[in-house]
This record gives sequence, C-alpha cells and structure tokens, in this order.
Amino acid sequence: VYNNKVYQECMDIGKEYCLMVKYEDLVLKPKKTLEIVMEFLNEKFTDDLLKHHNFINNKIKVSKTEWSSHQIIKPINSKSLTAW
Repeated sequence: VYNNKVYQECMDIGKEYCLMVKYEDLVLKPKKTLEIVMEFLNEKFTDDLLKHHNFINNKIKVSKTEWSSHQIIKPINSKSLTAW
C-alpha cells in the first residue's frame, strides 16, 4: 500500500522532480544507476559513492536511531536479490 502511494505521488509530481530507481538496478548496476541519480540531482558522480561504507562514521555521520542506518554502513548487497 505504501509503495503504491509513493509511486502515485511520484507520477503526480512528474519526472522533473521525482526519479524512480529500482533496487535491482542499484544492486546489479550500481555505477550506472548512481550516475543517473547524481545527474538528476545535478551533482558530480565520484567512485567514492560506490565505497560509501568506507566513509561512515569518518567523513559521514549516521544517526544511530534511524532505522535504516544499519543498512547504509554496509557495501551494496547483491545477496539480497536471491534471498526473496
């Protein structure tokens, strides 16, 4: 239900303001997908984005209370695609 709502909101505001990214694309083609995301954000892509986990709690501070923090401290996880 929540995913459908977010999808509809993204469709309503349009591609100029909302970029849909498939999790599978991020995992299987991380560099290409991050290049697309960074272009959408008008930001420069760097290979450091692919190694984000190396910067957590060093250059990047992460909230210990945010529920998704345990996910972003790890490298991109391709094993999750086959765990379904």
